Amino acid sequence: MPTFQSVILAGVVDVKNVKIKIRSEQEHKTNSPWNIATDFLVDMSFDKDDIKGMLKQYEADYETGMDLDEMAGLISDSTSGYPFLVSRICQLLDERVAGSGRFPHRTEAWTKAGYIEAEKILIHEKNTLFESLTGKLEDFPELAQILKAILFNGLPMSYAAGNQAIEVASMFGFVRNVDGNLAVANRIFETYLYNLFLSEEEVSNAVYATADHKRNRAKLCRGKDQGYEAHRYYRGLWRRTVRD
Repeated sequence: MPTFQSVILAGVVDVKNVKIKIRSEQEHKTNSPWNIATDFLVDMSFDKDDIKGMLKQYEADYETGMDLDEMAGLISDSTSGYPFLVSRICQLLDERVAGSGRFPHRTEAWTKAGYIEAEKILIHEKNTLFESLTGKLEDFPELAQILKAILFNGLPMSYAAGNQAIEVASMFGFVRNVDGNLAVANRIFETYLYNLFLSEEEVSNAVYATADHKRNRAKLCRGKDQGYEAHRYYRGLWRRTVRD
């Protein structure tokens, strides 16, 4: 098993299996994923040095010739050290990018161009993390509206710790507190959410346009029917007048 999998995946919690339960007013509104009552303040994200150390171990085994500082920086900048994303990016570089048409060997894959390719694959794939993220948006429509306002309108939103939707999203690491303002946790999430919301809007517009087209067609047909009936009426009236 490559080093990045054994080092990182050992500490990754599958967020899909973390259940949020609504309790009575006298109890806590959300369960901690670690089933404890006290606040969990440990930062589980990896910084650039953590990622660089992991890549160094991988490099010792596979000798790709990668620029460790550059690759660690690219991964850190886009994931903000989110463990699942760090692990998945590295896994894609090793298993999907390396050996593909443009990157036949690991030496070509572990480059900036290879990283960009791995990020594209990640953004458009289906995985348990993105399923969990979209699930939370469905559970908390208010959160979806807040994130849309941030991403599409650039509106600043205060980080309200008492807001359940924000608390849940923060607990899962989807959003963070930046100087008192709510922000999407990392660039990967930003891109994924932007594409998701844009796709939903396009589908909604297409459905509306189809329904509108059907209504207009129905009106047109009714208009033709009415015109035909009027034509018959006046034709009959003309015939009676001629006979008389």
